[in-house]
Amino acid sequence: MTYTEFKGMQKQANFFQWLTRGVAGLSEVGASAAVMLLAAGAGIGGAGGWMAAKLNAKDKQDIDTIQKEYENERLKADLGYLSAKTNQELQSAYNKQAPKPARVIA
Repeated sequence: MTYTEFKGMQKQANFFQWLTRGVAGLSEVGASAAVMLLAAGAGIGGAGGWMAAKLNAKDKQDIDTIQKEYENERLKADLGYLSAKTNQELQSAYNKQAPKPARVIA
């Protein structure tokens, strides 16, 4: 083996060492970046969930409003039932009356 061949092999070995170290370094940086990205996503998701929970929380006034809406809907349903029942009774009273004779106009 000549000196130039040895130097060429040494340069090639140095290049492969540099390449493997670079790939290993990039994978470490990539793993660190992935962990940071995961932590940031978890933090943002947690903060978003907390904010949504606070915005959608029901307080005493909301519960009273919902209860009044429910009572109003029940009263509307009762009024609808009573209205239909009175109309039915009125219609049955009309049906019980004797039919009136029809006039024939010639």
